[in-house]
Amino acid sequence: MKAIKEKRESIRKSHERRWKPPEELSAVAPPGLLASESILLIIGVMVMFYYKLCPAVYYWDSAELTVAAHTLGLPHSPGFPLYILLGKLVTLVTRFNPAAGMNLFSAITGTLTIFMLYQLAINLAGKIQNHFRINIDGWQNPLFLIIFAAAGCYSSLNQALRAEVYYPNLLLISTILYLAIRSGDSRLNFRRYPFLIAFLAGLGAGLHHLTVFLTIPAILIMLIPLYKGDRLKKQIPCWIGAFILGASVVMYIPLRYAAGSGYFWGAPEGLSGTLAILFSSDFGIPSGTFSILHLYDAISFAVGLLYKQLGIIGLAGAITGFIWLYRYTTRIAAGIAVLIGANCLSIIFFESYFYEYQDLHGYLLPSVGVMFVLSAIGWIRILHISRAKLSLSRKIGSLPYSLAFSITVFFLLMLSTSNLTFSLRGYDRAERLMEAMSLSLKKDSVVLCSSVNSKFLLDYKINTDENFDGVKVVDIGLLDKRWYREKLSGILQLESSAGADRYELLNRIIEKYKKRLIVEFSPALLGLAPALTTDGIMYSFNGGGQQQFSSPQLRLFPHYKNDSHSMRFYAEWLINRGIYFHANGKEAEAERCFNELINIDPNSADMIKEYKTIIDNEFQQETRHELN
Repeated sequence: MKAIKEKRESIRKSHERRWKPPEELSAVAPPGLLASESILLIIGVMVMFYYKLCPAVYYWDSAELTVAAHTLGLPHSPGFPLYILLGKLVTLVTRFNPAAGMNLFSAITGTLTIFMLYQLAINLAGKIQNHFRINIDGWQNPLFLIIFAAAGCYSSLNQALRAEVYYPNLLLISTILYLAIRSGDSRLNFRRYPFLIAFLAGLGAGLHHLTVFLTIPAILIMLIPLYKGDRLKKQIPCWIGAFILGASVVMYIPLRYAAGSGYFWGAPEGLSGTLAILFSSDFGIPSGTFSILHLYDAISFAVGLLYKQLGIIGLAGAITGFIWLYRYTTRIAAGIAVLIGANCLSIIFFESYFYEYQDLHGYLLPSVGVMFVLSAIGWIRILHISRAKLSLSRKIGSLPYSLAFSITVFFLLMLSTSNLTFSLRGYDRAERLMEAMSLSLKKDSVVLCSSVNSKFLLDYKINTDENFDGVKVVDIGLLDKRWYREKLSGILQLESSAGADRYELLNRIIEKYKKRLIVEFSPALLGLAPALTTDGIMYSFNGGGQQQFSSPQLRLFPHYKNDSHSMRFYAEWLINRGIYFHANGKEAEAERCFNELINIDPNSADMIKEYKTIIDNEFQQETRHELN
């Protein structure tokens, strides 16, 4: 009897040590990676991205990120250290110019991301079929075509065809999601994947803070139910250690700053300075951010953007897919719902007039990608139901029916959206503007830029063309930042300017450099150059006793109605001209500028009203003081 009891106790303890997944899985093994379809998808997506790829430098952050990677510099918050290091590696390996190399980097990471979304969809679809013990013939067909449609939607192409950080960001998020879903498959996965997930999330902190804020809540919802009792307490310190190890990449920011980076944003001199960059403290939180009205604007914009990407066909599939996934497991469904919800709420920190800008397509790219995954799963479910309800599959066969069904869904999805239409092939308008702005530059020129985006383009020219390597560019908009004034004083060899205001510092620059000075039109110069005309963009300083500028060397850049980024430049100059006229009491001229701006962007009406208030209350008084 004693031997029997000991045998029973040994068996009981053995069973306790066995791996017990939280959800019952059928005996049918989940499908493996569909190698042939995966290779075909990678080739198809990469060919599409490469064919549509921007061949030259692009506007706004694309130009800045390219310069930062090329020079190992420090771009705007949150610094993107992992992106900069990987981008530098790409520019070293490829034989392209820096802009083309960084654009290609986006296309490569975009292709890898679509591959990971495809594997994520395969894994979920296989798990669900195994759980409900069904085998849907040809289920790979709708999955393949809908994920390919995800690669061709506007948000995807907009981020994959130019240098941007959002596809590398989504690559990390999709990889983390895939590992989290696979963690419950086996004891081996259960042991190793959570640590790898924590490490990748830490790397995400060095890529974009959005990665961390979006994925951690969702991943915890997916992983924590797998742990019970003391097991969770033992794992948390290890997860934190793995996260810190990955996040150590952010040390690039203070180390590179200490090494003397010539391309910089912010002052990461200590822990507080580094954290200020990582959490984008320089940008601040817009007034009215947490109001009900602004929250409604943000959510309605996010929902509208998702609807435009998926159309009624994709949205119907996504809803069906989510319901099917929820029936399989609330754990994964809740995690995905939290990720999408957090992503939509993350844009609340933007001003309302940003909601028409392309950057928000990058911020919402994770939601777009996950919604397409759900849509693919949903259309597999609809395929299964329709095959059971209709007799067509019996007449023509299950696989031909699945293929015809999938192609029909794909074309209906294309008809209900503008997918596959966006392209930057042969796009050179930003490059032409950059060349036009640099025509009057010499090696010893100092350029005052009213737009940070003009500065980015000139920065690219200066850092990639040895004929301009002595040119110095000043961003007038950053002169209110103490760290920028201090750094600028060293670059321009001025006396300490930490306590100087904007006008005092501008006066010092004009006095020191005079005929070497080139100016982009800006209302910030009203007090220094009252004779500045408004029919151009770039001016040279006349010198002499009076602070006046020559006739414009570059006229207003022609705007393109079908080119939103060129239109943004044109709109920025329009509002500058309107402010100039308004500050000088020329209301008729000011209204013409403002009305044209509103025709371009109806959301600019509130921005114009805010600028007028600033001018009337503060700016005009400072201008009169300087003129006196």
